[in-house]
Amino acid sequence: MTDLAGRTASALAIDMGNWNAFYAEWVKPVAQLIIPGVIALLALVALSGLLTRYLVPCEAEAWGKATRRWWTAVGGLALLAVAVFVPLQPMYTVVGDGRWLSWAFPLVLVLPGVVVAFLAKRWPGWVWKHRTGPGITWPAFLALLLVWAVLTSCFFSWGEGNRLIVADIALAVLGLTATATALGQNRRLQVEAQGVDGKSDVAAAEYVMARLQCLGSRRPASLGIVRPTEPSRLASEDLKAVPGGAVATAVARIMYVLRPGLTWRALVTLVDADRVTVTLTRNGHQADCVLISRPALGLLPSGPAAAAKAAEAEAAGKAPGGGRPAAGAEDGGRARAQLLTAAAACVLVRLSSIHRELKAGLCGAEQWQSVALHVIAMEPTLTDSGPKRVELLRHAVKVEPEYGLARIDYLSECFRQVPGTAANRLRFAKLMDRQLKLARPDEDKPIRKGWEVIYLRTLYSGAVMRVNCYLTERAAGAARLARLRQQEGLILHDARARVTTLGEECKGLAGNEDRQVRLFTEDMVPVAGILTKVIDLLREDGRRAGAAGGRLPWAAPAPAAYPSPDLAYDYACLAALVREVGLPPASLGDLEDHLALAVATADDRSGMWGDPSFAALLRDEAHGREIACAIGLPEQPVGMLDLDPFEPSAEKLRAIGVTTFDQFRRVVPDEAGRTALTGYLGCSPLVTAHLTEVAELAALHEDLSRPEVVKVFLDAGISGRAELARRKAADQEKLLLLLSHGADRSGLAGQPAFVAPQGWLDAL
Repeated sequence: MTDLAGRTASALAIDMGNWNAFYAEWVKPVAQLIIPGVIALLALVALSGLLTRYLVPCEAEAWGKATRRWWTAVGGLALLAVAVFVPLQPMYTVVGDGRWLSWAFPLVLVLPGVVVAFLAKRWPGWVWKHRTGPGITWPAFLALLLVWAVLTSCFFSWGEGNRLIVADIALAVLGLTATATALGQNRRLQVEAQGVDGKSDVAAAEYVMARLQCLGSRRPASLGIVRPTEPSRLASEDLKAVPGGAVATAVARIMYVLRPGLTWRALVTLVDADRVTVTLTRNGHQADCVLISRPALGLLPSGPAAAAKAAEAEAAGKAPGGGRPAAGAEDGGRARAQLLTAAAACVLVRLSSIHRELKAGLCGAEQWQSVALHVIAMEPTLTDSGPKRVELLRHAVKVEPEYGLARIDYLSECFRQVPGTAANRLRFAKLMDRQLKLARPDEDKPIRKGWEVIYLRTLYSGAVMRVNCYLTERAAGAARLARLRQQEGLILHDARARVTTLGEECKGLAGNEDRQVRLFTEDMVPVAGILTKVIDLLREDGRRAGAAGGRLPWAAPAPAAYPSPDLAYDYACLAALVREVGLPPASLGDLEDHLALAVATADDRSGMWGDPSFAALLRDEAHGREIACAIGLPEQPVGMLDLDPFEPSAEKLRAIGVTTFDQFRRVVPDEAGRTALTGYLGCSPLVTAHLTEVAELAALHEDLSRPEVVKVFLDAGISGRAELARRKAADQEKLLLLLSHGADRSGLAGQPAFVAPQGWLDAL
């Protein structure tokens, strides 16, 4: 046992000796090297974070990305070299003084340090002719030059024994100034939101961050008017939210001060249901402080007080919007989202004044109010009222008339609010043409950066409005179409020219660096191809009509294997024209197949009934029945006895075979007939007179002969020729707008009575 214990103790002693040797030869030297180096590096990084506020003025426009990266690399390497040199040189004497240091010091250290000082000062001016904003103050600039002058003097006067120390100090100064100046111009943003009580609101901060990354993104719609795309965005790596909790929030705020790359900080304070403040700081200096108010933006007030006031107004019969209650408790979430969206727009526009790369996506916006109003108006979850959307867009364009996104969307929404007559379509097509200069002032030069989607949308809208103008008059009859050709003989030529330009621009932008632009062009390429086919068919059909016959040249396109509903709708528009002119669909496929995929909701059906692409087919009873079945509408149309005035007497009228307007008028040709019908129905003579007026209204013009069309007039309070003539004499435009809105609600906007009302207007 004694011998065994002795051997064990001897083995343990050998192991401890090996560990002691390893510790002395490896662990201790490495720890002596790494720990001081890490501490020195952290101290230098924190110091550079504190220096950013002195080296980067609050209003100074940021350097370009390449410049920032270059000087960040120079400064980072310099700081790393200092952190390694501090513990390593005393231990191992890595480098020694020599002739090489005499030229390395002025060229590698002093020259870059002086260059950084001049870059920070933005001087001389010719170097920064494309940049705006002040440089560092003259005292800071002169202090930097003085530091380098002192270091240079010490280097050459202290003797060879001390030159390495001076060089190490100069390396640290270069690293600090280069890192602080470059990273202090980053666009990285820390977002913090808080309530009135000062507590952190993580959900609000996350919402603002999400909005900053994507303000109102949309895909292109089908043949009609293209919806908006996003104005601008910040990359996710540029954003950071302050976490919840008191300790985490305090730590995040300390890191903002010490971390040199986290340049911007946005503090969003929710004051109440209608107000929010945004405080934006850059490198610790306040850059902006804005109070955002819902009433000031033209938004309905919210909160309990506003809800109570709206309830009182509604009870008194004078609720805002004609009986629709104002935004109240049920809209509290929407009101909050609108405020936070405005806060995000405020931050984005302010950042764009410093970081020029963000200006391109804003398409001319310089004020946050216009961006906020545009995004709130065009976001369906934030605004679902058409008139309110127009009001907000009008305000946005009033604030900034040359803000491209808001201007295009304002024109588009104004177009949706007017009757879809040929004159209106042509008028707005020409208005769209004027907007092309915003995106491309000079035809010989490329499209302005960031305006590519605006330019494509405007080309597309101008072409589609012209085509729909032509289709509207074509559906109204040969005489109307001939008059349009006489007045606007180049309408299809102009549309074709715009579609050709659209296709060429889409090909040219296929490799664009912006992913959103690439996605948009990918969506537009097949749409432009379909529109080209439609225009070519219309032009050939016009030539055939002028030449009294002849076969149309037709090469059917091959539809996409898996089209989206919007693209399927575009195929349906082409298929409708193909069927109308009597051509075989071939590879294009049947109209009903495309409609079955494209038209699924009530809004889809309403839009299709108002689309002039289908107007001619819908007037045909057989085709109309097939289309109605394909999109899920009931096959049985509205009859005369389904109308409100006739419904109480429907059974008695049906018993004597009176089910149409023609039959009713034959029963009451004169006063004796009306007296006999009154006795049969057992009603007042006034009721019979009212029914007679409705039947005579349907006889005014062939476009008014369908009961569903008459129902739109009845819903508008028009039950006879006399009332219709009075409304026309008082305000014809108002009358047409009222009927157009009623037709939209009933899904009858494509009926000739509303597409081309001049016929029955002349018959009055």
